[in-house]
Amino acid sequence: MHGSLPDITVQTLRTQKSSPVSFLRALRVSAVYRCLYYGFRALITGAPCLSLLAFFGVIAANAGSPTHDYPVKPVPFTAVHLTDSFWAPRIETNRLVTIPFAFEQCEKSGRMDNFERAAKALHGAELTNKRPPPYPFDDTDPYKVLEGASYSLAVQPDPKLSAYLDDLIAKIAAAQEPDGYLYTARTINPEHPHRWSGAERWKMDPIDSHELYNAGHLFEAAVAHYQATGRTNLLAIAIKEADLLCKTFGPEKLHIWPGHEIVEMGLAKLYRATGEQRYLDLAKFFLDVRGPGGDDYHQSRQSQWTRPRLWATRSAPVIFIAGWLTLQR
Repeated sequence: MHGSLPDITVQTLRTQKSSPVSFLRALRVSAVYRCLYYGFRALITGAPCLSLLAFFGVIAANAGSPTHDYPVKPVPFTAVHLTDSFWAPRIETNRLVTIPFAFEQCEKSGRMDNFERAAKALHGAELTNKRPPPYPFDDTDPYKVLEGASYSLAVQPDPKLSAYLDDLIAKIAAAQEPDGYLYTARTINPEHPHRWSGAERWKMDPIDSHELYNAGHLFEAAVAHYQATGRTNLLAIAIKEADLLCKTFGPEKLHIWPGHEIVEMGLAKLYRATGEQRYLDLAKFFLDVRGPGGDDYHQSRQSQWTRPRLWATRSAPVIFIAGWLTLQR
């Protein structure tokens, strides 16, 4: 199924031409802020949740960084071993309790079934249930749990979990359309997709189709899985969709930007893992074509930081990160 994708080795990545780009720094700030925010929220509440995985994800996502990368390289995740009495038990709780529970909820809520139904539709099988997912972004929940599970595998090998991920990745691959498009909210029933999806691909993404949003979370999960396990089965799926995005969007192509800014980070991570400059170029294009437009829904307007309620809930992480970045200079 994935035989057309050449194996990507760390040595291959290291021998590619170095091309550090300042644009990556801005995306890194966003990634660090997001992961630290959710990580410290978990720490404060004491809840054994996937937020802890997001916190450690900022470390794991930088493992095996290629030479075309940030000027300052982080310590590889595999070189860090936590044996303390605080974090180590919580990481083990994630592996034994949180991750299996999260996957179980994805199964019970029909999120895994969405991929299976999409695969059947692609192969012309008769579907008794052609209803789209409740929300067009439901695909991202398995992606995010898969990402967290990948980080867990880097800490503690787990054959049972690894086999489960391979099975899930096979289901995701089967739901991907031949040109790389992966969006169960449309594929299950193309003539009657989710009402937020629109009649055509991508056209409703600035509002609420979440096609690019889904792609971004897929890319993040794929890079995490590759870095943690060395396997390319999920990475192949991500590259296939990323190539579709490169063919579809650009200066002389479709000018549409995502409603939620995650595909940019996902593309940047794919660039770091593969060295494909066009992925980074497309990430920058999405930022440029968006410009200062949108409204508060799009999470990109400065006005949201001047609103008292939002400022009260979001100012502390921003101040913390600003101070942390100042100390790193």
